[in-house]
Amino acid sequence: MYNKQRRGRKDWLEVEVNSAVIYAYFHFLGLPIGKKYGKLNVPSVVLTENLFRKFLQGLIDSDGYIAKDHRIIIVQKDRKFLNQVRELCSELLNVRFSVPGPNSKKVGNKTYTWYYIQTFKADDWESGIYKT
Repeated sequence: MYNKQRRGRKDWLEVEVNSAVIYAYFHFLGLPIGKKYGKLNVPSVVLTENLFRKFLQGLIDSDGYIAKDHRIIIVQKDRKFLNQVRELCSELLNVRFSVPGPNSKKVGNKTYTWYYIQTFKADDWESGIYKT
């Protein structure tokens, strides 16, 4: 486990696992090897309501947040992946997210682009994403 620091960000921990069994398991689940951009998909093993809810909780914890007005917002670089998440939220949980909206920031001479989806209203929070 390594304690890392990034300019302008809080400390975070990075865990490195050297296990062929864990590597094979993540590969079996569909986690891409190497760079993830354009290769992410929701794993087929979570395509039931209960498991997808847990997957979505983890996604919100890592790549999203709950706004003060109770909207749920998920931020990702991969627009295709966000579209897949949005469609599955509607299909499995009856929770509607917006179409992925673009955002960008210029740092030096490089422009970084990312996308976000958000729920339309606070009522979606009560719809059960965080049911246990």
